[in-house]
Amino acid sequence: MEILNIKPTEKTPEVIFDTEGKFYIGGRSVHEHPEKFYAEIIEIIDKTKADKKLDAVLDYEYFNTGAAKMILKLLKKIAEIDSEVTWKYETGDEDMLEAGEDYASMVIGTHFVFVEKDE
Repeated sequence: MEILNIKPTEKTPEVIFDTEGKFYIGGRSVHEHPEKFYAEIIEIIDKTKADKKLDAVLDYEYFNTGAAKMILKLLKKIAEIDSEVTWKYETGDEDMLEAGEDYASMVIGTHFVFVEKDE
């Protein structure tokens, strides 16, 4: 299993993927070309399919429409692995909760857990 550690910027989220099957992505995802950013992440997840169970935590503050499409692709790739997705959202952020619920309805076969967090 490959290790990935991408530091966050004003436009890109933090990404941590370790050898134990822990995957974290969080922050803002508002870049102009999200395909380039997410391609490496999706490729690495694709390579790990049979290695271990994947515990994925998605903790977005905000993402734009382009990123939303790539997040769906990312979640569909995660769904190909024995995995659980934890979708975190800030207290009172109904839009982010609804986005997670929408993804959960589109990604069949993956267990989603919704976790409300304090700001």
